[in-house]
Amino acid sequence: MNRYTTISCKHKLLTLLCLVVLILPGCASQPQIFSDFDQRHDFSQDRTFTWLQDPPMLPAGDDVVSVLTESRMTSAIKGELIAKGYTFVKDQADADFSVLYTIGARDRLHISTYTNGTIAVDMFDVTSKQPIWHAKWSKHLSRKQRQSIGKNAEQIAFLLLKHFPVIGCKIETSKQCRPFDE
Repeated sequence: MNRYTTISCKHKLLTLLCLVVLILPGCASQPQIFSDFDQRHDFSQDRTFTWLQDPPMLPAGDDVVSVLTESRMTSAIKGELIAKGYTFVKDQADADFSVLYTIGARDRLHISTYTNGTIAVDMFDVTSKQPIWHAKWSKHLSRKQRQSIGKNAEQIAFLLLKHFPVIGCKIETSKQCRPFDE
């Protein structure tokens, strides 16, 4: 092995190591999205929604959620449902389902200390009061990300409600309306 080959191998190894160091944190910082629904609920009949309570956010965890973040997330969730064709109504008596969401962050200890942020959206059938939909967004957050989560409200709401059926979908007959089929 000559000097050029040794330098070339070291350079390639260093380049590979740098790529791994740059890629791994990106992978670790991706949010995890989970959603579930009541398969007995006929989403094709739903047209209107309202908030389960006023305000529709339940705080959870160790961090205090700012009023601005709460306002942005409320608007983003409402906007995402409206974009799917649903109509917001103020009175629960006029709604097909109601929406409640939770925002929180908790410090965790696992080899290193980190903060895990979570936003969950729950929907309930107004008549039966039973849950029909649940979605959760979870991500390891830096201090800066915890303080600016409201600025990403529209993107988070989109991810949370990505699989929520658009208005009028018959889940059992249309592949596009099945919440978990891509």
